[in-house]
Amino acid sequence: MPRKKLVLPPVPVEVVCLNCDETFEVLKTAKLFCKVMCRDDAKLVRYFRACKRDGRIDRPDIKQAIQIRFGFALSDIGYDEKSRKLSPAKRAEVFERDNGRCRECGEEGTEIDHIAGRSDDMGNLQLLCQTCHFRKTEKNMIQLSATDDKYAERKMKYIKLMLRIMAEKPVRECDDDIAWNHRPLVNERQQAMQNARILGMLNQAINNPALQ
Repeated sequence: MPRKKLVLPPVPVEVVCLNCDETFEVLKTAKLFCKVMCRDDAKLVRYFRACKRDGRIDRPDIKQAIQIRFGFALSDIGYDEKSRKLSPAKRAEVFERDNGRCRECGEEGTEIDHIAGRSDDMGNLQLLCQTCHFRKTEKNMIQLSATDDKYAERKMKYIKLMLRIMAEKPVRECDDDIAWNHRPLVNERQQAMQNARILGMLNQAINNPALQ
C-alpha cells in the first residue's frame, strides 16, 4: 500500500520585504515582497539601472516608458502586470479582430490595451501601436500639485527610488539588474515555512495531554 504524503498544517512565518523592509506574514506561499507595488518598485529600479548601463536610456521610447512606470509607481493603484496578462489565444484574437492595426492611428499594432479597468473581455481590449499606447497612458495620469495632501509623500518616494537607481552599486539585492535571482530566496523562505510547520507539529504533539 502506498504511503500517504504527510501534509503539515500551515504556520504563519514573519519575513521582511526586500523592497521596503516592512515585516509581513506568509502562510502558504513564500513571498519576497509585502505587496505588488513593492515588487514593481524593485522591478522599476532594475529596469532603469539596466537602461542606464546599456545606453538605452537615451532612446525617446525608453524615456517615455520609464516616465510611465514612475507614474504607476507613484500612484495609489500601481500597475499589476500579472493580472493584466493575456493568454496567447486571447492576444491572437485581438490581433485578428483589429486586422493587426492600431485602432487609433491605423499604423501597425504592437500592444494590446485595456480600455478601462482590468477586464479581459474582448470589448475592453484594443490593439494600439506603442506611440498611441503611451499617449493614452500619459493622458490618464493625473499630475499632483504641491498643494496636494500626498505630494510630499510621493516626492519622498521618488527621491528614494532615484537614489537606488543612481547608486554606483545596488543598494538592495532586488536592485541588481545583473545578478538578481529570486528563485534561491524564494526557496529559502519556503524552507523556513516548512521548518515552522514541522516545529509547530512537534510542539502540538509535545503538548498533547494524551501523550503525557
